[in-house]
Amino acid sequence: MPRDYSLPWGRRGTAIVVSMVACLLRLGPIRFESWDYIYATSHWYARLQAQGWRAFSTDFSNYPPLYLYCLYLTSIVAPSVPAVAAIKLPSIVADLICAGLAYRIVELKYGRHSPWPLVAFGGVVLAPSVVLNSSVWGQADSLFTAGLVACLYFLLIQCYASAILAFSLALTLKLQAVFFIPFLLILSLKRLMPWSYWLIPPLMYLATIVPAWLTGRSFTELLMVYAMQVQLYEALTLSAPNLYTWFPPDLYALIYPIGLVAGLGVCCLFVVAVSRSRVALTAPLMIELALVSVLLAPYVLPKMHERYFYPADVIAIIWGAYFPRYLFVPLVINLVSTLAYVPVLFGWTIVSLPVLAFLLLGVLVLTVRKMLLTLYPV
Repeated sequence: MPRDYSLPWGRRGTAIVVSMVACLLRLGPIRFESWDYIYATSHWYARLQAQGWRAFSTDFSNYPPLYLYCLYLTSIVAPSVPAVAAIKLPSIVADLICAGLAYRIVELKYGRHSPWPLVAFGGVVLAPSVVLNSSVWGQADSLFTAGLVACLYFLLIQCYASAILAFSLALTLKLQAVFFIPFLLILSLKRLMPWSYWLIPPLMYLATIVPAWLTGRSFTELLMVYAMQVQLYEALTLSAPNLYTWFPPDLYALIYPIGLVAGLGVCCLFVVAVSRSRVALTAPLMIELALVSVLLAPYVLPKMHERYFYPADVIAIIWGAYFPRYLFVPLVINLVSTLAYVPVLFGWTIVSLPVLAFLLLGVLVLTVRKMLLTLYPV
């Protein structure tokens, strides 16, 4: 039978009101000009407006083509909207998509008449870090995170082909979608998702760069977009509240290769520890694994930006709705992200980065411990 995606009238009305409040919250700061807008995205958008499709023949941005296609489409659909607001529109739409997917995922546990799906919806769309990221900063993190949350939803309803397509879409939008790879590897090792599906992400990326290539841009340049991004900055941490806040920044040349190998090793250890367990992967456990995957990777890897914890901000809210006893976990994660954003956006330091990293470490230890107790019950 086809799934019933309709909402009860009371729930529908509440969701509409929450959505309207969320949109109003975003209208106030939508003209805020961040450093990234002034020095990067405003120039990309101006190029797209001035040259149209011909802009894709040149190397005018260090972002993958699919994101730039979104900006180009926005420039066509909303030509009279000020650039600073137009650049933020795709991310704001993605905020609502993330919240809607969170609703559906939580509804799988509680049903249509429980308040928890609406709590998850409101929690995502009203979270300070989510509002700051899209409507203030104008970042693209909600776009690829929407793909990751869609991937999680499709995995929970056992639509594995749709799940890998959603993940592939996320990966073509932003490299940080790779934080989901440990979680997906576990599903393949558990023989839930066929190994052949791993061919889809690179094929989708190739498909998205073809239009830009046909305009005349170098195919090699398009293939190397993510590799060039990784080489862009030489810093152990770029305001990310992670492990590397406790290392002297002038030891970058020494610590970076060690941290990269050790961080990847920790992620592999996570995959091995889960795959060796004989406990069935239930929906709550899968959500737990997804959260650990997107929280662990940016915490143990070097060269992370503060906003790379954005997928954890969103998935933690879903996790908190599944485990209400631990509702403080998404609150702490979102608080840490918000406090890490403030110095970058406004120049104020409310709480130092090492303290935020310590708070996040406590949450990470708690979630990993809970996961291990589930996987290996005493």
